[in-house]
Amino acid sequence: MSEIVHGATITNSFEKHKILIEDILLWHDNPRNVTQIGVERPLSVLSKVDGMVYEQLLSEGEIGQLVKRILAQGWQDNGDMLVGYYPKDKKYFVLEGNRRITALRVILEDIKMGYDKCQRYPSSINIQDFYKEFLKDGITCWVAHSELTNDPSIKHPGDASTWTEDTWVAIKQWISNIHQTGKKEWGLEARSVDTFNTYMNELHKEDPNIDVTRMEDFYLDQDVLATLADRMGESRNSLKIKLHTITLTNQVSNKIQEMGGELPEKGVAAIFTEGLLPQKKMRERFGFNTQREGRLYEGEYLEKFISLFFDVGDTSEKVIRQISAGESNSRDYNHVLINDRTENEDYIKMIEEDGEPASHVKALLKIVNEDYKVLDILALINKKLGDPRIKDLTAANLESDRLLELIDKCTTKFDRLKNLLDEARENE
Repeated sequence: MSEIVHGATITNSFEKHKILIEDILLWHDNPRNVTQIGVERPLSVLSKVDGMVYEQLLSEGEIGQLVKRILAQGWQDNGDMLVGYYPKDKKYFVLEGNRRITALRVILEDIKMGYDKCQRYPSSINIQDFYKEFLKDGITCWVAHSELTNDPSIKHPGDASTWTEDTWVAIKQWISNIHQTGKKEWGLEARSVDTFNTYMNELHKEDPNIDVTRMEDFYLDQDVLATLADRMGESRNSLKIKLHTITLTNQVSNKIQEMGGELPEKGVAAIFTEGLLPQKKMRERFGFNTQREGRLYEGEYLEKFISLFFDVGDTSEKVIRQISAGESNSRDYNHVLINDRTENEDYIKMIEEDGEPASHVKALLKIVNEDYKVLDILALINKKLGDPRIKDLTAANLESDRLLELIDKCTTKFDRLKNLLDEARENE
């Protein structure tokens, strides 16, 4: 079974079930943990290391914040948790959701002790009522088992120790998708996401230090890129565009959330595939690939890019509203980037700082640049007239009829320019 074509076929066959928190062990081979310890451990030690993983996760400050947020908002039982089953321990284990299960276990510990309020991370919420409303009957999880996960097939809930290699590849792709793209409503082309996940898994084979769920670990390996391009029948450049679309989407999404906004559900990929990536001047403007592979400059450059292409909250509206057409589009903006010859980037600032439509600024710049062309032409004429062969001409040299004709035409045009000059000075 090909991991490139059929990974989603396996994960799409998984079913959702209600599972008690007490029946779920933490996953000791979560990619973050594997990266930290440097080696994957067998499923046979799941129950032995569960407590160690629990304490390790508790040492992270974000667990306390997660507990308080869950208690304040309620448990959102949307089924984006993924678990497998290990018959030897008669337990499920987390494949996606270690931190959330840890937070729920913190709450459950105090519930079993009879407390009304959470002790480790104090909250005003009554945890006994919280348990009855949200946790009593278990939480909804995807169970990584179907007739496709084992050969031959076995009954639900399956046996993770007998999963096929294709099953593990598909699960890792699913987990990567959750961490690297967040939600499918972003409008990203499905093949771009799948390409990125496949690339990261292939990169991990070549470089075991790579954590496939950490966007920060991404870099371009030309050998891996060439292998995938040959296997998928695509050019390297096409693959690079897909990979960079994901890294850029991730970077922009994180910054927009930090700024108090949300990524739009549609049209994000086109901003990169049709707007930024094909435009050299725009890439240079925002430092694409200058600091980190597949990303823009951080800080004010990233914020400026977001302010141009994305609405943030209720107060900040994007300036570039279309990619290739319309009143304010990225092609017109790129035209201004290329052709603004003013010392202080006056026309670029009209778009970036004043929020003027790019098409209007482009039209103004064309008029100004026509003036620049006139200046260039006159400067060239002035320079040519300084050539010794013209400057040192005398009447004795004017024997050619063609030469006399050209001088007559030139002086007539110079007379017109002289009249314009006199008129302009009189109007000063």
